[in-house]
Amino acid sequence: MSSSFIRFPVVCPKCGKEQLFAGSMRLIERQLRHGERIRLHARCHGASWDASPAELEQIGGYLSALRLGNAHCGH
Repeated sequence: MSSSFIRFPVVCPKCGKEQLFAGSMRLIERQLRHGERIRLHARCHGASWDASPAELEQIGGYLSALRLGNAHCGH
């Protein structure tokens, strides 16, 4: 894969502002594969939380789309 980081939107639980979260692709893939918690962060309020089941599903979708896009690009 071309990037070691994945970026996806998160919503701050304090103000509801959407922003991009960046995390290690390998770490997040491992956490998803093993059912481990994924800790998300919002810069605006310094909030941290464990990804909800819905957020985990979305993160998995972003990873799948990234893999598919990279496969089509020859990466």
